[in-house]
Amino acid sequence: NLPNNLFSLTLYCDKLTYPIDNLPLNLQSLSFHVNKLNEPNILLPNKLTLLSISNLTDNQYNSLIDNCPQKLTYLNICANITCNYQFNKLPLSLHNLSFSSTIINQSLDNLPINLRKLDITSNEINQSLGILPNSLRELYVQCDMFDVPIDNLPKDLSKLTILSFHFKHSLNRLPRKLNSLTLNHSYDKEINNLPESLGCIKKSEYW
Repeated sequence: NLPNNLFSLTLYCDKLTYPIDNLPLNLQSLSFHVNKLNEPNILLPNKLTLLSISNLTDNQYNSLIDNCPQKLTYLNICANITCNYQFNKLPLSLHNLSFSSTIINQSLDNLPINLRKLDITSNEINQSLGILPNSLRELYVQCDMFDVPIDNLPKDLSKLTILSFHFKHSLNRLPRKLNSLTLNHSYDKEINNLPESLGCIKKSEYW
């Protein structure tokens, strides 16, 4: 058994065969990167505030999301599968959400209302971003096949990054408090009505 006073645990391995259903109650940070896990469900400690997971099955991801501790503030999900996450079940305490998936084919409506930073990485996003939380301050989208309008950004958003070779929509309705804008080098649309607060504009050569 792991010691009860353990507050941070990182697991990197190809295959995990022993049970992990008895994690320390005081654990606050868990980074979990396993290529193959036999357990269908993982019970997370209530005091956990940071969770980073990768390479699980769709069911295992959703099981974790269903049972996220109510004090969780940071969640990082990395999966080489199509995104079918149940975002509406994430805890309201979440401030930072980062996730990557091969294909994202669902709206991001019903994200936690206190979310401040959203980081999305995918090969293809074929749905609108939906109605993002008003609390959001930073939005990062890195996706080659992303070409949907983003006209309804939160009014207090301060940092926007869109790295997509195929993104061609206009950006004439940017939030008035935006101070940092980063776009892919291929973006060639004229942007009207730039916010007065904007202090940094970048063109990235990521692709």
